[in-house]
Amino acid sequence: MLFRLDCPCRHLHPAAVAACVLGVLAASAAPAAAGVNFAPPANYTAHSFPQSIAIGDLNGDGIPDLAVANNGGASSGDVSVLLGAGAGSFSPATNYSAQPHPESIAIGDLNADGIPDLAVANSSTNDVSVLLGTGGGSFKTASNFGAHSTAFSVAIGDLNGDGKPDLAVANFNSTDVSVLLNTTSPGTTTPTFATAANFGAHSLPESVAIGDINGDGKPDLAVANAGTADVSVLLNTTASPNTLSFNSAVNFGAHSQPISVAIGDLNGDGRPDLAVANNASSDVAVLLNTTQSGQTTPFFGGGATDFAADRPNAVAIGDLNGDGKPDLAVANMGSTVSVLPNGMASGALTPAFGAAAIFGADGVTKSLAIGDLNGDGIPDLAVADGNPGDVSVLLNAPTADRSPVSLTFGSFASPVPQGTVSAPKTVTVTNNGSAPLVVAGFAVSGTNPDDFFTSDDSCHGPVAPGASCTAHVRFAPEAQGSRSGTLTVLTNAPTDPTVSLAGTAGPLPQGPPGPRGPTGPRGTAGRDAKVTCTVTKAKGTSSTKVTCKVVLVHKTGKRGLRWRLVRHGRTVAHGVAHAHHHRIKLRLSDLARLHPGRYTLRVAGRRHGTTFVIR
Repeated sequence: MLFRLDCPCRHLHPAAVAACVLGVLAASAAPAAAGVNFAPPANYTAHSFPQSIAIGDLNGDGIPDLAVANNGGASSGDVSVLLGAGAGSFSPATNYSAQPHPESIAIGDLNADGIPDLAVANSSTNDVSVLLGTGGGSFKTASNFGAHSTAFSVAIGDLNGDGKPDLAVANFNSTDVSVLLNTTSPGTTTPTFATAANFGAHSLPESVAIGDINGDGKPDLAVANAGTADVSVLLNTTASPNTLSFNSAVNFGAHSQPISVAIGDLNGDGRPDLAVANNASSDVAVLLNTTQSGQTTPFFGGGATDFAADRPNAVAIGDLNGDGKPDLAVANMGSTVSVLPNGMASGALTPAFGAAAIFGADGVTKSLAIGDLNGDGIPDLAVADGNPGDVSVLLNAPTADRSPVSLTFGSFASPVPQGTVSAPKTVTVTNNGSAPLVVAGFAVSGTNPDDFFTSDDSCHGPVAPGASCTAHVRFAPEAQGSRSGTLTVLTNAPTDPTVSLAGTAGPLPQGPPGPRGPTGPRGTAGRDAKVTCTVTKAKGTSSTKVTCKVVLVHKTGKRGLRWRLVRHGRTVAHGVAHAHHHRIKLRLSDLARLHPGRYTLRVAGRRHGTTFVIR
């Protein structure tokens, strides 16, 4: 039996659902999210050996798209573009040629035409491919610019302050970082970059990130060096747009084989910190930035603090559980993604992250990116799966919980009389996840589903992370003895919670004999009743009139005849009626607000209800 479906956002066009959900959430105060949860991955085919993934609106429709660098294995490699189709889904990939063995991809507007472009680091040809966007999610043929030996990672940022985004490239075998200054004229259809300027890092640099480490307004470089188990920080000392300079690298210990670095303010002190994925030591190192504003030497006090992962290939930073603190998302070698919740207070001097929550991906996870992929205002994950060659999309999801886990009505000593409705018992539904929980309704299944129903629920519309709603459950036995069912809360969570229902039903009590006659309901009045319902509409109006006539064989008695009106298993009206010459007339449209749909009128003692439809 299916119950109410009355979320206020349910009738909207998909493009408007997110705004509706966010509006409902903003209108009510809600506690912070208690945890993080992701729906099972949806996998989309890319091409051969995806190595890196980036998120951006590539066709200007307001829906995030995916760009993937495919290493190619034995083949040459290319770039896959998967355009967002809405609600977190994606269209089939379109592939664009790059150079042999692309290892990393980044998105930015490189020619200032308002259309995102792609930059791809190619390890075999020691260069960077730039693919200019042409609008609509398509791209021009790649233009290639030399870097240094084994270009392995690329990042985009304005490194010389001229307003044009430049390229920084970590070169694995030449132990340095190349910076390619953007010389492209705004709006031109052919990109141009200055000859690479190379700056020393440490051994086997595999990842580069851009951020203002010392607070002087100039973007600096952080480089993860796999060969020397450390991170190089190169402070930007560029004095004018016509020059480019960086201080010599200062190296900070990480752990064994760091292959990915991300920059973000992890402890809320206004300084960007470092998170480093260490593949060989199976952990993530966090280095808190203690550099004072304007200092010419970077400092990361206390050294690295390591948090367990599983042969991590990449790390990204973002607030995944809605508590306002940036968390860590880690792509693990073993086909999983770990999310480490941030447990630090603002200004903390020691890194603190909770135990990793682990979610499945598909194959060998090589890279991941964080972004709101389905427009609900909550960040999701996109993961590049090197083998079998696809992309996993993990949508941030609510966690639906309920309390209690079981309800019992009546007992052997005190059963609920057949044909009556019990007092209500409350079920509380709680959103323990980080995304809005939508309760679509309730369903009862099992042995005796018609004996239980919900009413008076507050689960109307989205339930914010950490918030709760309630519903009343009642027992209305149609037969005597032990009755049972299972209540399922229908939600948008990966798993719907259930409540076990049990009830004990007995006979209707009889009133004491005497001069006044019986005073308790006898339960026989409606047993053989004939019930007919008519639905009429006044011409030229939308007004609907519903009248039901009940013809009784037995009198109703002083307590009258109990009746209830049910829609989708939920009682929308109920009452007690008295017969006049064995007849009862109920004007239901005057007693309840009736919307279009199927209704059932049930009277006490009668096993089957009478159904009518309002159109």
